[in-house]
Amino acid sequence: MSMPIVEALSDCSFFKANPRLDQSVTINQNTGNVVWDGAYLMAKHIETHLGDLQGKTCLELGAGTGLVSIVAWLMGASRVVATDLPGSHLEHLKKNISLNTRRIESAQRQAIITTGVQEYNSGSVSKKSPVLDNESLQVTSLDWNTPVLPDALQDPYSYILCSEILYLPQQHRALLKTIAAFADERTIVVLLWKDRGLGEERFFDLASRASGGWTIEHLPASELDYEFRSQPYKIAKMTKK
Repeated sequence: MSMPIVEALSDCSFFKANPRLDQSVTINQNTGNVVWDGAYLMAKHIETHLGDLQGKTCLELGAGTGLVSIVAWLMGASRVVATDLPGSHLEHLKKNISLNTRRIESAQRQAIITTGVQEYNSGSVSKKSPVLDNESLQVTSLDWNTPVLPDALQDPYSYILCSEILYLPQQHRALLKTIAAFADERTIVVLLWKDRGLGEERFFDLASRASGGWTIEHLPASELDYEFRSQPYKIAKMTKK
């Protein structure tokens, strides 16, 4: 049996957000501004509950180190756009995406070669493995106060992925504006956050009162990775009414 995708990424390198610290770390080293538990949980949710994303498009807001976007890409999404504010955060996001997609593609090519040799030697025939295309995973800046992307990326998305970005209530209005700019009635918005008592839930009050309105579904803890179900992490989905 093959290893789950998120666990298979445990040896990939994700760089600290501080530009003076160019030391690579893995997703298991959850310290400082590296990979938040919420990003890990969102990545696991994508793999376990969203599954095959072939033909789907994904937009990640506040992508951080890019783990969530990389997993959406690995699950077959036809386009994944990872976004963050311009500046050092965006440069580190680009570096992480570039480094890890190259590493993953190299490993996949080697696996295809190895499998092909084994099949040739055994005389067996199998379907071709799908080849990952790094052109389908893009990184760009996005300011929630002026939510505009390049024309080619402006269409509504199948999924909008938001992990650990509700902890600043003063940004909720801009966040909702951004989500609305890239969503239509078919878009599923997935939000995952830790309840730190900072007013995270106010976002959903704002969304429920918004013009046109949103349907909000708070998902059960069973949709979180098992080891985190007793912790104050929450997950919800939203769709336009």
